[in-house]
Amino acid sequence: MENNLIAKAQSALGNFMSARLEAQNALIEIVKEKGGFISTIPTHDKCEIRVMRAVDSYDCSEDTTKSETVFGFRYIENEGLFICTETCLENYEYDHLYDFFSFIAPDEGDVENINKALEDLAYYENFDNDEFIKSTSLISILGSIAQYI
Repeated sequence: MENNLIAKAQSALGNFMSARLEAQNALIEIVKEKGGFISTIPTHDKCEIRVMRAVDSYDCSEDTTKSETVFGFRYIENEGLFICTETCLENYEYDHLYDFFSFIAPDEGDVENINKALEDLAYYENFDNDEFIKSTSLISILGSIAQYI
């Protein structure tokens, strides 16, 4: 009986991981078919695309995940899928001495600077980065990306 339950659990996990890989490959194909780039800057008529990131908590008193807005996707052949998130734009702020007014409702200056960041691969992270919680992130991305393509 226990062996049967273990086999069921292992089979379910295998199916889940296969589905997650299939979802990630579908996302990559979507980005590739859009010329290797999709801008996902939120606007009044398009919702935010969010990813979940694991964060270090040294004393276990804080959440160990954080949700971030995605502003763009880029696919580089033989390198993978890259995403531009709030963390990436915070790096842009530091590098360019620019202070974004809002990531949720960017004004004209914010949109202009977000577009500048989206042109530079330095302001992206590889989606295979172990900090991203892939399952939750892929559900959010695939559930919202149709608004941007």
